[in-house]
This record gives sequence, C-alpha cells and structure tokens, in this order.
Amino acid sequence: MQKDKVESILGFAIKAGKVIFGADSIERYHKKKHLIIMCKTLATNTREKLLRTNPGVPAIVSHGIAVEELTHKLNCKVIAVTDKQMAQAILTNKNGTYQVVTEVK
Repeated sequence: MQKDKVESILGFAIKAGKVIFGADSIERYHKKKHLIIMCKTLATNTREKLLRTNPGVPAIVSHGIAVEELTHKLNCKVIAVTDKQMAQAILTNKNGTYQVVTEVK
C-alpha cells in the first residue's frame, strides 16, 4: 500500500521535532500551533475543548487512518503541527479521508 502525501509530510514533521503529541501537551504548549490533527475516535469533549482553547488554528479529523498509526505512538489521538510550511503542505495535500473542523457544536 502506498503512503499518501499527508502521511509522508507528517513523518518529516515528526523527525524534525515539529509535532506535539496528545491533548494535554497541546494545551500546555503556549507557542504558535499551525494545525491540529484529530482522530475520529477522539472524545467529543476533548475535541470541543481543543477547538475552544485554540481559536483560529485549523483542525482536521482523520477518518481513514488512525492518528496513532500515522505517528506510530500507541493511544495517540491528537497531534499539533508547529511548523507553518508543513501545516500548509498537509492542508493543501489532504484528500477525502480528512475533514476540516473549525467550529464547536
């Protein structure tokens, strides 16, 4: 099976140290975050809390491949990308398995 571009770009971002893993770490990180990637199995309360505490940061939900498979970290449901160029590349190359989420219900 061939990797999609989002998975490849995310691999580069992880190797470069430009990714924050986990909801608690994302909340504690006070520098600029450029993209939040959430798993479809992430709890609704956690999803709403992340969207509320990070206004203006684009967020996408992965419906195809789980975030823990993208990151190769067990039980990882959400990550944040801190590099602007890598976040833009992920947003422009996302396919139908990723859904953009911006508002809290």
